[in-house]
Amino acid sequence: MLFDVVYNHIGNDDNPLWNWDIYHRLGDHGEYLFPPHPTDWGPGPAFHKPPVRDFFVENTFIFFEEYQIDGLRFDATRVIESNREPDNNGWKFLQELTWRIREQFPEKYLIAEHLEDHDTIVRDAGMNATWFAATHHEFQRAAQGEAPINKLKAFLGKDFGDGHNYTNQWNLVKYYLGSHAEETSGHRQCRRPRSDATEPPSRSLGAGGRFTFFPTLGGTGTT
Repeated sequence: MLFDVVYNHIGNDDNPLWNWDIYHRLGDHGEYLFPPHPTDWGPGPAFHKPPVRDFFVENTFIFFEEYQIDGLRFDATRVIESNREPDNNGWKFLQELTWRIREQFPEKYLIAEHLEDHDTIVRDAGMNATWFAATHHEFQRAAQGEAPINKLKAFLGKDFGDGHNYTNQWNLVKYYLGSHAEETSGHRQCRRPRSDATEPPSRSLGAGGRFTFFPTLGGTGTT
């Protein structure tokens, strides 16, 4: 069993943590938040502060120790990486996070939702694998009859060119029918449009707290 964790932002709505972040309320940089790094969902955490990094690391330890899970899927690691001030702190946090987990739990499986994927998230940031979005999109187009053989061949293997060359097949999580934030409910289905479509895809977002199941499965950042 894998848990899906979100360490890339602190939400804006209905969030009592704002009451603790006194420096932010006074208009300065937050004690736990870093307003100079906004995301689509709220400010990024202050990864340059050791107590903030410790909080997230110890959160993973709780999941491993108390819930006995097999691994973690880290949401939107590109957003974490993009938190570069004042000293590339988002990328360094990812490296520290995986290093400290491996010290205590070397057998656990760590997956990044690194979209667009890049092999540095495995090679330099210590993840076991990264989400590979092309599989889902191309599979649905193939199922709709759009060049099915070529679409299926496009996501086979583990070498997809410069920056996308992986050592092992299991360095890529390839999902065919849906993602963590998409669901089928009744007659309504999430679907990806054909590549020549002009309408945006229909999406149905799942709950904020999620469980994700899979039956089998150094550097300075992404270049």
